[in-house]
Amino acid sequence: MDKIGQKPFVHVIGRMRWYDVLKQNIKKYSPGWFVTFVQTIMRPYVLSRVKLDEWLKIRKVLQPSLHSQFYKMYKEARSRWDQGRKEQTGESVQMPLGESDYSVWIRPGTCDVILYYDILIQHHYGQLLPGDAKTIIDCGANIGLASAYLLSKYPEARLIAIEPDPVNYSLCRRNLEQFGARAVILQSALWCERCSMNVVADNIGTWSSSVLPTDADDADGIEGVDMATLLKRYGIETVDILKIDVEGAEIDVFSSDDLSWIDKVRCFQIELENDVSREIFLRELSKRGYDFADYREITIACRGISSAVARKQIES
Repeated sequence: MDKIGQKPFVHVIGRMRWYDVLKQNIKKYSPGWFVTFVQTIMRPYVLSRVKLDEWLKIRKVLQPSLHSQFYKMYKEARSRWDQGRKEQTGESVQMPLGESDYSVWIRPGTCDVILYYDILIQHHYGQLLPGDAKTIIDCGANIGLASAYLLSKYPEARLIAIEPDPVNYSLCRRNLEQFGARAVILQSALWCERCSMNVVADNIGTWSSSVLPTDADDADGIEGVDMATLLKRYGIETVDILKIDVEGAEIDVFSSDDLSWIDKVRCFQIELENDVSREIFLRELSKRGYDFADYREITIACRGISSAVARKQIES
């Protein structure tokens, strides 16, 4: 396995191999002040490139009649989130799910719009996926956009969506009901063990809601479930895609004493909250022969990533 220092090498999708290695080494071994200086100098260029990329991607993916409408919605949602404003600004809007016959509902003025851009336009969870998938689990499903995206991409797949936030859970059910029995939606939280949990009051109904363990007799508690229990409950021997976005709870999940369930997963697509969760995740999966790649905020783990990244670079 390629390594930089003693850590597993994480390919960055979209970079040529030689440039990827060079840039990561420069960042790793350069003084902090130098890295900060370069980032400051490059910031105006990066922001301009990001804005241009946003507009071009929207035009490429969405039908012409939606270009201006969605771009306006996106700028509004991004500005409001940066200002700490979380309430929706109008009735929920129905948006297309790629080129499929499905659609999803999002709340204008909220981070739903940003998630739609990330997942349906930037294909956050569409990189280095397995060629086929029968079983998918979405932990931290939010309003179900990633679940809907993956179910439309794999028409034979069945999916379990786990979302603890009661507001997001309600919209998640609405977005996934069109898939019928193919989608099971649970108001639960992924954790390192079975227990009762509470959704933290801050950020309810957003992409940043989180959970904490509570007393078993707490009337407002929901189920916290570990992955081994979930797989056993549904008789699952292989998970083709495991998507995880649980706002830092991955630290507890991957620090558990029993991580034997990891070997049942073909492909992880995970958003790691901080450096601690990243270190724990990379350490535990590198022991088991997984390779890694990053695409935007998502870290992908599966076996044989080096050759897959090489093929993707050649195709692009």
